[in-house]
Amino acid sequence: MPRIRTLKPEAWSHRKVGRLSIPARQLWTVMITQADDDGREIADPGQLRVLAFPYDREITDEQVAGWRDEIAAPGLIQLYEVDGVLYAHFPSWRDHQRIHRNHYTPSKLPPPPHELSGTSTGPVPDMSGTSTGEVPPEGKGRDRRTTTAPGAVAPGRSKAADAPGFTEWFWPLYPKHVARARALRAWNRLKPSEAVQAEMRVALERQVKSEGWTKDNGQYVPHPASWLNGQRWTDEVEAGGGGGDDEVQRRLRILHSVGRLRPDCRYDAYEINREWDKREQEKRP
Repeated sequence: MPRIRTLKPEAWSHRKVGRLSIPARQLWTVMITQADDDGREIADPGQLRVLAFPYDREITDEQVAGWRDEIAAPGLIQLYEVDGVLYAHFPSWRDHQRIHRNHYTPSKLPPPPHELSGTSTGPVPDMSGTSTGEVPPEGKGRDRRTTTAPGAVAPGRSKAADAPGFTEWFWPLYPKHVARARALRAWNRLKPSEAVQAEMRVALERQVKSEGWTKDNGQYVPHPASWLNGQRWTDEVEAGGGGGDDEVQRRLRILHSVGRLRPDCRYDAYEINREWDKREQEKRP
């Protein structure tokens, strides 16, 4: 179902969007707002015309079909047909739209063919790195990755590629759905036993309710890969409302004292935890 979506300011200057005609850019923007939580929607030109150009009576279905195909040509959307109905899918939707697991609604529309087969039908388009639907900024140097909905199978991989426990409980339970591929690699490196997974789950269920993870809309929740690499299930959790030092601030003070971070600079929680994880890894034999 349509929801409020994220669109970055630099989207309009990106080479793929900037080269679209003005009507196609408007249609692309509307399609982002109309896609469901899996980045899918019906691509029938008559329906898109009503959604994107409701008061422009001179615009025809044929024109909308042309603009839709113009958007698909550079890979901003993928078109596919199931049982005679044409659908559109944003190939890297999960990389760019942040949907909280408690708000996620599985799509009622059929998935693209490559998601059903677990194999890619072609090269992955250059679609990494922003929150615009499908628009990467230039020169960011971020890796390509595809993030899927809780419990879903990522394009280009089968469910067997996930080590036991990752898809079944860890990814659906973890509150910050970012960099799934990195988290999966970290999980596969750990290969946690059933006993360790039980310990991890108990700790995670406790941490998601902690003050440090719930305040400021979850700003201080570490990335899942960082949580796994740093063995964060062993962290001690302050009781909510207890008034004790926040774990992130405690780590920041230690990193200041040992010269890992500069006291005259500001760091967010991700940077603090990343530097902490590096320090912990260096201490290991």
